[in-house]
Amino acid sequence: MASKIVMCDPCSRLNKSSEGFKYCTDCEDTLCTDCAALHSAVKLLASHHLVDVSVTTGNTFNIKKVCNDHEDMCYEFYCSDHDCLICRTCIANTHRTCGKIQPIEVAAKGCKSSSILEDVSKDIASLLISTKTLLEDRQKKKISVRQSKAKVLKEIAKFRQDINDHLDQLENKCRSEVDILERIISQTVGNELADADKRQHVIQEIWQQVGFFTKNGSESQLFIFLNTVRSDISRQAASLQDIIPSLETNDLEFEPLDLISVMKSFGSVKKVLSHVQ
Repeated sequence: MASKIVMCDPCSRLNKSSEGFKYCTDCEDTLCTDCAALHSAVKLLASHHLVDVSVTTGNTFNIKKVCNDHEDMCYEFYCSDHDCLICRTCIANTHRTCGKIQPIEVAAKGCKSSSILEDVSKDIASLLISTKTLLEDRQKKKISVRQSKAKVLKEIAKFRQDINDHLDQLENKCRSEVDILERIISQTVGNELADADKRQHVIQEIWQQVGFFTKNGSESQLFIFLNTVRSDISRQAASLQDIIPSLETNDLEFEPLDLISVMKSFGSVKKVLSHVQ
């Protein structure tokens, strides 16, 4: 199947039709051969990062450029004193006395071989391992709950063989308790599994973006992206540290009564609580 033709954005704005071959990640425009040549010739645009248009297929240069504190301003500088991206208003308001403020283009030099890329990559890899462990544990637990349900039902059936037929109604009641608890546990585990899957998807997306910008983006774009996702990575790591120790491992267990002749119920089913190691 032939790939879809992408049209040149500047030409389209002039009501002309030209096929685009390059993509400017700074202007976010697709360029034809002539526009790409002109783009590179203009002094103000010469430093812009051009990539083959095929690179953008299925990918986006999704970088947060707007300042968190001043929504009408974009990040233009990096403050080494506070290790953060800032805009012009930030400089005037909160970074007047900072002595190490550089334009992003200057601060980003060597970013693709810097420690920040290595640190973020390691953090993401660690998070992916943690979410994989979380997913595997919850998947195993879902199977374990079903297995424990089957085991309990067998115990209930065996115990039922030792009592008279008039206890059929109590047996059904006890089976209902097993089903209810199993559904409750399975629903909880299912929710945890869905949350774990969502977390892994988010982290994998960040990881793919890091690889994408490392390979195809400019150093400035990679630098901005790395700085903007660090808080997300930290939140994910902190959240996992809180969630994993608190996860419950609940099984079903049947406890028969000793005195069959005086029993008023068939037994009880309860959750057996343990935590992920």
